[in-house]
Amino acid sequence: MRYYLEKNDEAYKDLMKTILLDPKDENAQYYLGKLLYRQKKYPKAIQFYDNAISLASDRPEIYIDRGVCYLDMKNIEEARNDFFKAFQLGQDKGYAAYQLARTYGAESMKNNAFNYLRDAKKYGLFNDINNFSVLASDKYFEEWAKDKDFYELVQELKFGKKK
Repeated sequence: MRYYLEKNDEAYKDLMKTILLDPKDENAQYYLGKLLYRQKKYPKAIQFYDNAISLASDRPEIYIDRGVCYLDMKNIEEARNDFFKAFQLGQDKGYAAYQLARTYGAESMKNNAFNYLRDAKKYGLFNDINNFSVLASDKYFEEWAKDKDFYELVQELKFGKKK
């Protein structure tokens, strides 16, 4: 609860105490990774995400969060590996595809990014209109903000392909 209330110091103490009492508590490991990520302590966050994955390798949200952390660390290859794994695990393929698109955006690989954005649409991510504002402000796509192809892609994602 303290994690969600952003009481970081108390949340850290609670999570550490939980891990000391039960080192195999994957949720405590995972939330400590999330807390450290929030504090921009990326290498430490990765350690706890790793611990959580070693205890629960079938939870795509852990791979997604670790991948985002790797992406912020500019480790594109590891981020992409995590997003692929989350995509394979399958609970939220749309969001995993979006994250994959971001890795290609980080490398200015427009065709690959566009293909994964289309996959995100195919798997339902853009059924919620609010996700378009996230797309428009995503730092990994900002270089294409005035790009005609990107504009056309966003229109396609919103309204479908032109006939």
